[in-house]
Amino acid sequence: MKPPRNSWHLHEYPDNLLKASYLEWKYFNFSAPSLSGIFIYFVADPANMTGIGGGRVVARIYTDKKVFGGVARIPMKEVLPSKKDAAIRMGSVGTVKVAGDNHRIQGKLGKVSWDLKYSPLAPAIKGFSNIGLDMFGLERVSWEIKMPKARVFGMIKIGSRTVRIRSLGYTDADWGNIVPLLDEFSWAQYNDRKASIVIAETRGLGINKKRSGHWAKTYVTLGEKKIIFPESRMHIANVDWSVIPKTRIKVPRAALIRAENKNYSLLLEIHALYSDPLRFRMPFYIPLRPITVEQPAIFTGGLFKKTGNSLKQLYEINGKGFKEYTLRDIEFSKKLGAGVLV
Repeated sequence: MKPPRNSWHLHEYPDNLLKASYLEWKYFNFSAPSLSGIFIYFVADPANMTGIGGGRVVARIYTDKKVFGGVARIPMKEVLPSKKDAAIRMGSVGTVKVAGDNHRIQGKLGKVSWDLKYSPLAPAIKGFSNIGLDMFGLERVSWEIKMPKARVFGMIKIGSRTVRIRSLGYTDADWGNIVPLLDEFSWAQYNDRKASIVIAETRGLGINKKRSGHWAKTYVTLGEKKIIFPESRMHIANVDWSVIPKTRIKVPRAALIRAENKNYSLLLEIHALYSDPLRFRMPFYIPLRPITVEQPAIFTGGLFKKTGNSLKQLYEINGKGFKEYTLRDIEFSKKLGAGVLV
């Protein structure tokens, strides 16, 4: 199978009213012993029909006690995306450069700057293409995982402190017309020396049989072995719900995962270490605000081989990764909102 083409897709969508709902991003993360982080380069409403369109760069660095970073808005005239790969320049704030399958991300936001190189350690995965979960059939969203597992090395600087990074990481891409209704999205991602796991589930108010309101899948790579767990054999239980301090947003701090196919079972517990809500801007006439809660997390559990009626553990999971929960919140006042405004 030909690897997914990790280019920018906004040029492929017609300039009509639906372009106002267009959103595209390249997401990168890394997890090192002393800190972890995420970086998002994205474009929303490229024609600026809503008045809040343009580019964004998001950087969030998580330590044991604090989160560093921020968000920068970039006018669309300063956003230069490639039509052939993931390369982009976001004004003077950040860049993505591509050489073959390798990516280099650079940028500076306030006291945080970064220069990291990503090299693939596992094959790319095509997640879903042109699905929609809204009741009106307006959404057309795609998701591809360019590097489910990557070698990451480079530098993170926080104020005067410089941290050299040699760790594992991940990068994916989403794009399309996204309608801010009542969708909820759960996602988790884990890497260690031998294994790579990506879990995704999204729910909405789809009423069209061809656009059902649910999509889910789990992808596991163990050495050269690739295992896919289908939606019909997955169960995700979001548990330990609590309100994030200084917000009104209630989110799950943990998730219990059970996934099966004919030959394998995956059992996981995922416990968030920190909850970092990102609140996305919407036009004033839409009271629904998408909020994505980023959660560095601890994964425990295992991958099991089915042998008759019993299970034999093939691999133990125990380490750091990322968990994410996205919801739509009704917001009539900025004072009631949560987290960092993106």
